[in-house]
Amino acid sequence: QPHPALEAACADHAAFLADLAAHRDPLRRQVLVVTRTAPAERGSHTARRRADDTARALSGLGVTARALDGTAVTAALVAAADPYRPPRPGGLATPDAVITSTGTPPTT
Repeated sequence: QPHPALEAACADHAAFLADLAAHRDPLRRQVLVVTRTAPAERGSHTARRRADDTARALSGLGVTARALDGTAVTAALVAAADPYRPPRPGGLATPDAVITSTGTPPTT
């Protein structure tokens, strides 16, 4: 007779595997490639062109690739940090986004 804690752990793991098989594709891989510009190459146009060139080169090798904008990069990094967390409605603000409110401030 197995120890009750071991039996419970096995049941939890079996439930996890069943959920994985039903809702997730464990054979799918996602790779985030980061490109950068040299200090002398200022401007978002240069950075975007470099990202597009990299995506095009990878596509030539049969890899599905696309350059991401700030919102998509934020979502990709959040997903990499916690891949099982469901996406938040409305997304997340990028680090350089200015957040404003049209409502009245809460009173304390």
